[in-house]
Amino acid sequence: MLAVDDKRLFCERCQLYFSDSCPAHGPPHFIKDSAVLEGSHLSQGSIFGPYEGEGLLSRQACTKYSWAIKDKGFFFYVDGSDESKANWMRYVACASSETEQNLTVFQYHGRIYYRVSKETPAGWSCGCGSAGSTVPCWAFSWVTTCGLRLGRRRR
Repeated sequence: MLAVDDKRLFCERCQLYFSDSCPAHGPPHFIKDSAVLEGSHLSQGSIFGPYEGEGLLSRQACTKYSWAIKDKGFFFYVDGSDESKANWMRYVACASSETEQNLTVFQYHGRIYYRVSKETPAGWSCGCGSAGSTVPCWAFSWVTTCGLRLGRRRR
C-alpha cells in the first residue's frame, strides 16, 4: 500500500522534509493562481497550485487531465478536462526524457501542486516527474514523467 504524508513539504536544496518552514532555507514560496509564461525563469523550490478541476470518485471517469489523490487509504480524483473548472496547470503534458524534469508533482493537504525541483533559466522548457506518491489517474503508475508545454500566451 502506498503511504502518503501530505502534511509535510520537501526542500529541494536540503533534500529534507519539513512541516512549516525549512530550518535552513525558510518557508516555501507558494505561487497561487498564477500561470507560467513560456520561457519564464523559475526559482528552485517555488510551488504552484493547487491543481484545479472537478472532483471524481470513480477512476473510470478520469481523463488525461486527471490526478489521483490518496486520503485515508482511498483514492479520489481531480479532473481538469473542463477548462471552466480547471486552471493553467492542466496544460502539463508528458516530457520526452528525465533530463527535462525540473518540476515535481506532489500531494499536499489533499491537493495537487507542482514544485520547481531545479533552477530553470529563462528560455528553458519545464518538465515534471511525480513525487512517488502522486499518481496521474490516466497512467496510474507510481513513476511518471510530465512536461509543461505552454503556448506563447498565458493560460
